Amino acid sequence: TVAAATRLDGIIATSQGVATACGRAGIRPERIVVVPPGVNGDLGNGISRTDIADRLGLDPAKIWTLAVAPLEPEPRLQRLLWAIDQLGVVRTDIQHVLVGVGPLLANIWRRARAQELAERLVIVPTCDVMPDLLTHVRLVWQSGDVALGGALLDGMARGLPTVAVESDAARQLIADGGTGRIVPAVPESEFPRRAFNILEDEDLARRYGEAAAARAVEAFPAERFVEGIVAAISGSRLP
Repeated sequence: TVAAATRLDGIIATSQGVATACGRAGIRPERIVVVPPGVNGDLGNGISRTDIADRLGLDPAKIWTLAVAPLEPEPRLQRLLWAIDQLGVVRTDIQHVLVGVGPLLANIWRRARAQELAERLVIVPTCDVMPDLLTHVRLVWQSGDVALGGALLDGMARGLPTVAVESDAARQLIADGGTGRIVPAVPESEFPRRAFNILEDEDLARRYGEAAAARAVEAFPAERFVEGIVAAISGSRLP
């Protein structure tokens, strides 16, 4: 893949961190253009909570969280499973949606059953009601390194608080302590603890969510993203 990338006319990176990684892989800096992601805050089609629950196999009476990630090593989904396990000790009214596909699916289910949290975790390969699901989610979180942060920016645009283990995408998107929390990988307890704090404190969740929506509009407008892509493709910023 890297060899193929070096032969391309140009690379569009979503952050300076991605651009730096491309440079380390041998891609010449003049071939790389940084275009930050953008989001428009799609409000969905007004699908009801009950209908979403029926489609995804959720309990409409419970609180929902959301993570979007490929089921591969980089997202460190074992951290997510451990966090779900820890939250279950103090909250029995939460279900967690994980949207993604990948080779670790069977392994994740084995771990979930071993940790007796399979009933609290719903894994779906795709979600065609994502904008509507975000209307009913209480928290968007991410346990590892995922392109564009998974659903972090989508959640921010909808006024949702976010919690993510430190990564390039998390640092780019989340204003730590303002729109959500960025936590270190160690100790592992920080990830569920920060999520729990937000789920327990409605005022804190509201403050983070309002700030997240404002940050999405100011820092990640869809129009700017489209303009950046068009400029890169047209050649005005690529050799």
